Amino acid sequence: ALPQRRQHVLRPPAPGYRRQGCRRRRFSTCGGRPARDVRRRIAGVLMSDEIPDPRDIMIIGLVDTCSLWGGLIDEAALARLAPRIRQVARMDLIGQAVARVMNRRQA
Repeated sequence: ALPQRRQHVLRPPAPGYRRQGCRRRRFSTCGGRPARDVRRRIAGVLMSDEIPDPRDIMIIGLVDTCSLWGGLIDEAALARLAPRIRQVARMDLIGQAVARVMNRRQA
């Protein structure tokens, strides 16, 4: 049996339960400065010619491979940004391997 304290953690909240707490957005720090929001970083990468951070390359590659852009940006912007998305997605060798595997599974 779980200790009494653990049982309360695992129980679902009661009907009408309202979560209390801070509603501020918090970001981890990078070198003492707050890290930028992921969406802002990705938008910055897609709208510039700068070489992106490896984590952003991975995110862009996975979003592209999983066809999730439709939920993030509208079709007109997607059509305009498609060449840059392909360019960035090709920078990630692991992402390319994941895309190949997923394409094989879908075929």
